[in-house]
Amino acid sequence: MKMQNQKTNLFKEMNHMKKLLSVLLTLLILGGSCVSALAIEPEEIAFNNIEGCKTLEKRLYSIKEITAAQLLAQTTPASVKIEVNGTELEADSPVPTGAKISLSDGETTLDEYLFILLGDVDCNGRVNALDARLALRVATHLENDLKYVQLLAMDVDSDVSETATDARSILRAATKLENCSNWLALATTEYDCTSVLVVMEKAHSVPGRVYTADFFDEELVESVEDLTYIDPAQLGSDASITDFSKWHQILALKLKEPSIDNVELLIRKLAGRDEIMSAGKNGYIYTMNTNEAGYSETY
Repeated sequence: MKMQNQKTNLFKEMNHMKKLLSVLLTLLILGGSCVSALAIEPEEIAFNNIEGCKTLEKRLYSIKEITAAQLLAQTTPASVKIEVNGTELEADSPVPTGAKISLSDGETTLDEYLFILLGDVDCNGRVNALDARLALRVATHLENDLKYVQLLAMDVDSDVSETATDARSILRAATKLENCSNWLALATTEYDCTSVLVVMEKAHSVPGRVYTADFFDEELVESVEDLTYIDPAQLGSDASITDFSKWHQILALKLKEPSIDNVELLIRKLAGRDEIMSAGKNGYIYTMNTNEAGYSETY
């Protein structure tokens, strides 16, 4: 009888161990997949530990020339592919502006980034006097056939315009006369991508005047908010509101689809319009003090 009880207890313990092993195996499988996902998902793990590189949305900005092998060696996870025009980059080749960087788990592409080497206007992975020359030709309208990504590489002061100032900065950086670390800070400063700020010319700044989305761009703009609205009915009673000779109407154009690409696209579309004095990123215009991105009071 005693032997029978021992066998019964042994069988119970074995069944218990089987159940425990089954649970542990399930947890191990699930845990492994969770660890794999956590190892690849955060952008900070993948790129922001690389000196001279930083991400903003789906862009990877760099101020240092770097080869494919160097980028791969410093990037986690290891499943990274670098391509230029659909062809995988060789290990010893410099990573140029416009390269596509894909993160994968070995089978499925999880994310993609656009590589931008600031100052590399000709997209060869190097920053030199030739880039400065091309930038100057763009600024003086002698060169117009550039890809959008080339404009991003040229716009080293991140004001969404290509000027001789950018060309000068690129030349100084190429000749080691300028520290370009501030380029990275400017390019990756986060801002409100839901709207674009517009300062109207004085001739088009009228108290109480209402502007609609279609006046600017009906495809990109959803609505317009007047940040300097003055009720015309108060003009006669408020003695402080009399002189409009220096007054500019400031508007916030709310985007239908907020993104840094659409912000920059709209700013570029508005550039040169006679009615508009300036258009810029929300928070970069009409600031009382110099902000962390280096922009100071303008109006």
